[in-house]
Amino acid sequence: MLKEVQREKDPEGYKKSQLRETDQEEKFMDKEKDNDRNSSTKKDEREIAVQRKLNMSAAASQAIDRSRKRKERNRDMSAFDTHEIHYRAYDKKLQKLTLDHDNYENAKVVAGSEFFPETRTNFEEPKATRAAARKVATLLEEEELQRAANRNRSQGSSAPFESAINAGNEVFNKRLNKFYDKYTAEIQQNLERGTAL
Repeated sequence: MLKEVQREKDPEGYKKSQLRETDQEEKFMDKEKDNDRNSSTKKDEREIAVQRKLNMSAAASQAIDRSRKRKERNRDMSAFDTHEIHYRAYDKKLQKLTLDHDNYENAKVVAGSEFFPETRTNFEEPKATRAAARKVATLLEEEELQRAANRNRSQGSSAPFESAINAGNEVFNKRLNKFYDKYTAEIQQNLERGTAL
């Protein structure tokens, strides 16, 4: 009833409103088609995840969810945020270290006010216990072994052509590829076929 009244009062405005409505409907339908295409794969992934969670314990399911969230957070990290990369390495090292609170409190009680002196009169460094020195030595050895393993790791690349001039450049290229390959895949295919513009 309202549409008929509007059509009689302002025929031009009614036609414009009809065109807007059809445009909105077409956009909505296009979005629905896109969502259907994307949702079919997402729906399958969700169904698989639900089935997997039904077949495992709650603790295992929570561990997988935590791992997935951590991986997503890492994936969101910018490719060249060196501060974040160094902080994460530092944080990982700190997680390996543990502080013995009992020994720390005992040392504070034994030293008294000299534990945190206002001025140092004697220039002797505090001596570490053998256990602490051994712990630091094992951590340094583990780091060196890890570096050696990373150096000796085979450099099997699946790239169709090599563009790295040294190991550091190869790491940089891998980082670039991780973040930008999805945007440059078509250009690279055209270059390989020889049909680039």
